[in-house]
Amino acid sequence: MEKANKEYLRQLIENTLKKYSDFEIDFHDSPGVKITYIATKKRFPIGLRCGMSGLAEMKRWHVKESERISQTCQYYNKIYRVDGKVMKVECYIGGHDRLSKTYIAFYEDNTRYLFPLENNQKTPFPRHIFVTAIKDGNVYEEYHVDGNQINYEKYGYTEKDKVDYYYINYVPAGKEPILGERKGYFLSQSMEFVETYAFVWWQNG
Repeated sequence: MEKANKEYLRQLIENTLKKYSDFEIDFHDSPGVKITYIATKKRFPIGLRCGMSGLAEMKRWHVKESERISQTCQYYNKIYRVDGKVMKVECYIGGHDRLSKTYIAFYEDNTRYLFPLENNQKTPFPRHIFVTAIKDGNVYEEYHVDGNQINYEKYGYTEKDKVDYYYINYVPAGKEPILGERKGYFLSQSMEFVETYAFVWWQNG
């Protein structure tokens, strides 16, 4: 799988931040909403990513989406769906009723954006915008933007029994623009990851 084009990554950051800036919150709980939960094991992004990497992370931490959550669970995500589509995610961190982050979903063509709100649920703040893009029923790229930094994942489905994978942690204006990079593939059935290339800047200085 080819590496990501740096100009393309810069455009993703710019476009994502612009969409977030222009976003107008429009979500209201409705009688048709379905609520599910995921215990996050103190890793709040669990359940926010839909690609093979995100699914493998859930399997690795032995967590599943369910219709109930233990009253003693202090770290979990509460997911609201309407007609099968995620519309809102509430992240509870450090307490069963301690709401820390809220994400509102915005859909454009085959791409879903999860835009974050502060815990007062009124004012957006530009951190950890999660984006999932679908093509032919599969996640083909997924990334989250945090200011001028992007963690980008790309998938390829050329073979039946495996999913090609590429990842880069990129900061265009950073002293070390590429903080990390990985290539490999996931085995489709087991979700086991086979790494073929890895780079971490502080290990290669």
